[in-house]
Amino acid sequence: MGLVFNSNGVRWAQPEQYLASTFSVNGTYFDLAFIAANFLLIFLAYTAIRCAWKLVGIVRMQRRGGLLVGKFLRNRGSLGLILTLVAVLITISALALPWYSLSASSQSGPLAQAGGVSLLSIDGVKGVQVNMFLGDVSETTSGYRSVVATVVPFAITIGAGLVLLVLDIIGVKSGKSLSKKMMGGAVTSLIPFILIYMFIFMLPSLLPLAAQILPGQNIPAGVQTLVSNVASNPVSGTASQIFPVVGTTTVTWGFGIGAYLFIVAAAIRLVAALVMWGAPELGAQPQSTVTQPTSS
Repeated sequence: MGLVFNSNGVRWAQPEQYLASTFSVNGTYFDLAFIAANFLLIFLAYTAIRCAWKLVGIVRMQRRGGLLVGKFLRNRGSLGLILTLVAVLITISALALPWYSLSASSQSGPLAQAGGVSLLSIDGVKGVQVNMFLGDVSETTSGYRSVVATVVPFAITIGAGLVLLVLDIIGVKSGKSLSKKMMGGAVTSLIPFILIYMFIFMLPSLLPLAAQILPGQNIPAGVQTLVSNVASNPVSGTASQIFPVVGTTTVTWGFGIGAYLFIVAAAIRLVAALVMWGAPELGAQPQSTVTQPTSS
């Protein structure tokens, strides 16, 4: 079997027909692909610039009158810092736990397995895995296709966040200024949860893309109905649909414990920010009391 027999020979015998069935892209696709391919380099460059800027500020503070970090840690700042570190540890633990899953089971066919078959799996280690039932044993034993691997970017993001946090604490000017940055960190902790929610919500609009990836195969109306049910309630749910041959198919989906840990981490960071907000002003000097002489 040579290349001429790929796609039942249509690729070579009828190139225009084959081209019409393939996935079409435009300039936007290549721009996004460039950003995705160079995301790590872009992020590291951005982090290096921010670190350099913060270091310059720390040096200036030291020359002008000394750092205030010692005074900050002697009041409520130490409690806020402990809460922040707890939130970071929770975020790290969430990387290896399930973020989202979607499984299906049917009366017969490839989905007729005990406990169902995983169709979509998202976590911080393996990324987004979609079971497209493609390939033979030499390519994959499960049919999974890893759409994106996120373990390195997420790990580096957390590491960079820790470095920036340490620099912010060393160069702290007031509890309120650091509190604002902690609030931004709380919002950042929710990004994985928000992105997954938006991805599931937009699944119906991605069906045409799936049809292009699998040329020559139409998306059944029942599948479109199930996908719409999933998108209508991305948090969790169960839906069933009757299909020819395989019979009743039940789909179960929902967020995993890893995604909910991101919410917990965001809440703890918010509490830490509020604690730092109430810390005494570092530059304030205690008022001296002057004793008025009393006349005899």
